[in-house]
Amino acid sequence: MTALLQFTVQSDEFVLGEALDVDAATYIELTQFVPVGEALIPYFWADTEDDDAVASAVRASEYVESVDKLNGATGRSLFQVRWKPGVDGLLDALETHDLAVQRAICSEGSWRFELIAEDRETFAEFQSTCKEKGLDLTVTRLSDSIARDSALYGLTDKQRNALLEAYEAGYYDVNRTVRLGEISEELEISQQALGALLRRGTGSLIEHTIAVEHSV
Repeated sequence: MTALLQFTVQSDEFVLGEALDVDAATYIELTQFVPVGEALIPYFWADTEDDDAVASAVRASEYVESVDKLNGATGRSLFQVRWKPGVDGLLDALETHDLAVQRAICSEGSWRFELIAEDRETFAEFQSTCKEKGLDLTVTRLSDSIARDSALYGLTDKQRNALLEAYEAGYYDVNRTVRLGEISEELEISQQALGALLRRGTGSLIEHTIAVEHSV
């Protein structure tokens, strides 16, 4: 069993948010937190036309030790931030409760986080810690899921099974040979019901992945 927590928080509520709230980037997404010694080292993607301006602005924070550009294509670059330990209440809370950050996106001064934990109790403890640290989080979703990918992408078990069955049967191949009716027979449901499951499941995948940056 896993649990999913989604919340929003303003950039000025936590130090990392303030440091990454730079005019030179139109969109920022944290992709990974790596524990190094006593600190969590964040990696982030930035949509920008001026890599140097982004690095310089983030580096200007008194809580940042260093910023390095790793790679990236035109208009989108990956950075690593070496963070001074013990200065950010939100990062400390994430590390204390060993939470997996699946997504963290900044848009227009607001951050949207998606976290995964083993159970809801872990999230309750995390929220209590944040409250003690004076962090104002707005929870937008808290749910349980047996399947980790269902928790991440908002899929029901039926949608997940239908998508997997269709994918494994080759329904999404460019030169597909399998028909929807064949898959529906395998699942013992009507073709109409299968079509609805695939549409809704695909919609959930889009909503929780490529469209998520527009929902903050």
